[in-house]
Amino acid sequence: MLDCVATWDRCLEYIGQNITMSTYKAWFEPLKPLQIDGDTLTLEVPSMHFMETLETKYLKNLSGALRTVIGPKAQLQYKINVAENVGVTEPSKGEATPKLPDGYPKVPRPKNGDENFNPFMPIGVHHMNVDPQLNENFTFENFVDGECNRLASSVAHAVAEKPGDTPFNPLFIYGNSGVGKTHLIQAIGAEVKRRNPLKNVIYLSANRFMRQYMEATKDNNIAGFVKFFQQIDVLIVDDVQELAGKTGTELVFFTIFNHLHQNRKQIVMAADKKPVDIMGLEERLLTRFKAGMIVEILTPDYDTRVGIIKKKTAKDGIELPDDVVDYIASNLTTNVREIEGSLISLLARATLTHCDVSLDIARQVVGNLVKNTPQEISVESIVNTVCEFYGIDTSVLQKNSRKREIVIARQVAMYLCKELTTTSLSTIGAKLGNRNHSTVLYACKSVATQIEVDKDFQMQVKRIEAKIRG
Repeated sequence: MLDCVATWDRCLEYIGQNITMSTYKAWFEPLKPLQIDGDTLTLEVPSMHFMETLETKYLKNLSGALRTVIGPKAQLQYKINVAENVGVTEPSKGEATPKLPDGYPKVPRPKNGDENFNPFMPIGVHHMNVDPQLNENFTFENFVDGECNRLASSVAHAVAEKPGDTPFNPLFIYGNSGVGKTHLIQAIGAEVKRRNPLKNVIYLSANRFMRQYMEATKDNNIAGFVKFFQQIDVLIVDDVQELAGKTGTELVFFTIFNHLHQNRKQIVMAADKKPVDIMGLEERLLTRFKAGMIVEILTPDYDTRVGIIKKKTAKDGIELPDDVVDYIASNLTTNVREIEGSLISLLARATLTHCDVSLDIARQVVGNLVKNTPQEISVESIVNTVCEFYGIDTSVLQKNSRKREIVIARQVAMYLCKELTTTSLSTIGAKLGNRNHSTVLYACKSVATQIEVDKDFQMQVKRIEAKIRG
C-alpha cells in the first residue's frame, strides 16, 4: 500500500505541474490509489461519469505521469466506487425496453460502505450460465470462403482460436446487408464454445443491448446490468451503428468495453459501414473501435455465390443441375439472403409441383426476386463494350501490345468477364489472345486493386459495367 501511495504521489507531482490548481482539486485529488501490480496502477474513482471525464479530458496527463514514474509500459485501471454513485447517465428518450438475457443477475443497489461489491471485478464468472444466443447454423463449417471475405474469415478463425489474445481485439467487421457478417461473427462464438464450453459467450444486436439497458434503468438495476456484461469472455455485438446518438447506451457500452478490453476479453462487432462513417458515434467509442482490426466483407463474387449455393443445397441432400446453379449465381448478385430465398422458393415449387428442379423454374423464381432479370452476358459483348469505351479496335486486344491503354483495356475486359459471366479463366484467356489462366488471374487482381485505390478508375469500370448490363 505504501508503494502504491508513494507512486501515486509522485504522479500527482508531475500532473500538478501541467494543470491549474482548480482542475487538480476537482479531478485528481478525489482519486484514490488502491494497488500497484507490476506496471499496472489501480485507481478508485467516484463514478462512471468521473471516469469518463478523465478519459476524455485528462488522459494525456495521466498517461504522461504514469509513464514518467512507472515506465513506458505503465497501465492504468479503474475501480468505480459504486457505493457512492452507480454513475451511469440516464438514457435518452425513445430508447425502448424488453427483457434481459438469461443469466442476467439481479444485483441490489449497493449501500454505503459495501466494500465487497465491485462491478469491475470478474466475480464468480465460472458460475454463470449464459445462453450465447447463437444460431446453430452459423458456424465456420457452413461459411463459404471467397475473395470477397477471405481476410475477414482468416481473422475470425484466429480470434476464435485465441479470444482476447491476438492483435485483433476489438475485431470490427463491416459490409453491406446480406454479405455474411452476422454468420461470421456468430461463427466465432460457436467455435469458442466448441473449444471451451465454460467460456461465457454472448451474441446480441446493438438494438437489443440498448433495450436491455433501458430495462435495467427501469428496474433500478444498472449495476447488475454492467456486472453481467463485464463477466463475459467473448462479447459479440451486431449492427453497432445503431448505438450512434443513444447517449446513455453509448456511455454504458463504453464502460463495459473498457473493462473487457483491459482484462483481455474478446470484443467482436459488426456494422453496415466502417467506424469513421458512422454518423453520430461518440469520439471515445470511435477511437476504441479503431484500436483493433477493421476488415470489410465485400459483395460475394461469382465463385463465392456458386460455393454458397452448392453448400446450402448439399446440406439438404439436394444436387442442382449446373445450369441452374450458374443461372442463380449469375443473376442474384447483391447478397446471400437473396440466394437463400431463391433456393427455398425453388425447392418448394419443385416439391409442390412434383417436378425436377429445372432452369425454367429457376428463371421464374429469380424473376420474382429481381426487378429486371439481366440478359445473358457474353465475353464478346464485354470485349466490344470495353473497346468502344476506350476507343480501340477489338482486334488489338488479341495482340501482344504493351501500350498502357491497350493493357488497361485488356485487363478490364478480363476482370469484367470473370465478374459478369460464368466463363472459366482459361476460356477468357483463350478469347483474349490465347493468354493462360494465371495471366487472367493476375489481370483480375490488378484491376481489383486499382479499383480500391483509384476512384476515377473505379468510376470508369462501373460505367463500362453499366453499359454491359444495358
